Amino acid sequence: FKGGPDDRRNRQRQKTIPECPTCGKHHRGECLVGQNVCFFCRQPGHFSTNCPEQLQQQPQQRQPLQQPQQQQQQQPRQQPQRPQQQQRGRQQARVFAVDQREADQHPGTMSGMIILNDVPVYALFDTGATHSFISRRCLEAIGVRSTTAVDPLEVSLASGRKIVTDARATDLSLSIGGRILITDTYVIEMRDFDLILGMDWLTRFRADIQCYDREITLYLPGNDKITYYGSRTRTLPHVISMAKARKVLRRGNCQGYLVSLVGDEPKARSPHDIPIVREFVDVFLDQLPGGPPSRQVEFSIYFIPRAGPVSKAPYRMAPKELQELKTQIQELLNLGFIRPSISPWGAPVLFVKKKDGSMRMCIDYRDLNRLTIKNKYPLPRIDDLFDQLRGACVFSKIDLRSGYHQLKIKESDIPKTTFRTRYGHFEFVVMPFGLSNAPAVLMDLMNR
Repeated sequence: FKGGPDDRRNRQRQKTIPECPTCGKHHRGECLVGQNVCFFCRQPGHFSTNCPEQLQQQPQQRQPLQQPQQQQQQQPRQQPQRPQQQQRGRQQARVFAVDQREADQHPGTMSGMIILNDVPVYALFDTGATHSFISRRCLEAIGVRSTTAVDPLEVSLASGRKIVTDARATDLSLSIGGRILITDTYVIEMRDFDLILGMDWLTRFRADIQCYDREITLYLPGNDKITYYGSRTRTLPHVISMAKARKVLRRGNCQGYLVSLVGDEPKARSPHDIPIVREFVDVFLDQLPGGPPSRQVEFSIYFIPRAGPVSKAPYRMAPKELQELKTQIQELLNLGFIRPSISPWGAPVLFVKKKDGSMRMCIDYRDLNRLTIKNKYPLPRIDDLFDQLRGACVFSKIDLRSGYHQLKIKESDIPKTTFRTRYGHFEFVVMPFGLSNAPAVLMDLMNR
């Protein structure tokens, strides 16, 4: 016996595809034998011969051509098979339920806690569900057994997946507003809700839903009505120990997320909060009283030959900058760092924004620096500072508070530091920022 082309193709296919150890046939992918699922749509509850999707997609079979007389004789005997005769009748249902987080946050959903058989449960009033459903977990918690429905229910989920259930929970006592309402539900697996009340239940009680206020009104026989208010805040998550969390994660049936919680920044501590510092408050003052003391080094300015006074008009400023200028000038006057001047010198003032958003007053001493003889005192090299830190594991940064203002200016050179503003002429009696020789003189003082 010699097979046809189809037989030869099947034999070649069997050589390339390994034999399945479960069913003994040659096929690819997971074997569906023994899993009680349809081989066509891979859904449980029916077999491929009764699959509704296959019956809808299967084209009408062609019959061999016959004589008209034969067709008339055989036509009464031919009765097409209908899907209703091949499979058990099923009802169609739909549920488009959101999860608990979306239900709590979205203003258009109705959810909250209600009493079911004297047990508090989390329920969702879902207008997108055709039927009412209860989770198996909730059914076990209230101590009610499910019954088998005559006709199974095919449920279309929001994800597009379909499930079939024939488990029902009937005559459930639902307590709302002090009234007992009898409820019938189907039983399915749910994770975020214990109970979903669909359109069958909402229509039965002529529910009037106000989504904005999260308010639902139910009308009972005898012109009586009940008002229920849904939850407006998110439900708090359950708190478990770390040991229990690890045990649950080992099972592999849940997901874990690592979350970092950062508390509020602590308030800045003042010297009065520390007992030892409280005894020596005069050492930790925010501002030193009066001017700086006389030191070994004084800041002096030496000019190149034939250098004369330089004075420039003040820069234009915005109203906010003028207000800040007036405030900072008054602070410097109160501290004794500046004083009014009648010097022929004059440098303009401008503002630079700090990282914290405040304004720093800067004086444009560029013309004065061009006439100044530069101080050649050596400044530290950055590479040398990094070499000194080699091998260290603890680092401290000490910033001088008003370091420049701790050094006096030579009395004869004070008029050279004059700056001009809209509010008058002022001169520094302590070393200001912006002078070319200021870093070298401060380093000389620190090294001494």
